[in-house]
Amino acid sequence: MITDINELEKLIRVWGVERNITQDGGCTPQDQISKLIEELAECVSTLGKIEQKKWHLYGANAYDVEQAYDEMVELEQKLCDDYGDMIVCIIQAMRLSGTDMIECLNQSWNEIKDRKGYMKNGKFIKINEEIL
Repeated sequence: MITDINELEKLIRVWGVERNITQDGGCTPQDQISKLIEELAECVSTLGKIEQKKWHLYGANAYDVEQAYDEMVELEQKLCDDYGDMIVCIIQAMRLSGTDMIECLNQSWNEIKDRKGYMKNGKFIKINEEIL
């Protein structure tokens, strides 16, 4: 297992070039974001299946617990793959846009690091300091 995120990004970028996920190959950042949306839909589906499986595993409708547990392990592995697939699409889109993960994450970090807010019903609500 590779644990260096920079090395993984580099390998994923090279993987994309080797598979002609390039402008010369007719690919654009928008194409990769479209693929990201497909991968996101798969992830949402997997999350729904996990919630449903939790209901069967822990709820009143419990059936074969061992089978449900094995299915839950498979779904959790699928979820990890879904997250990774989305990141791969994002890395390819960044590469095609002439940027990289470090630059983009730094940009986002600088944007959010001083942001104030709170969670409400599972959503982060930004507090506008000008209003305070």
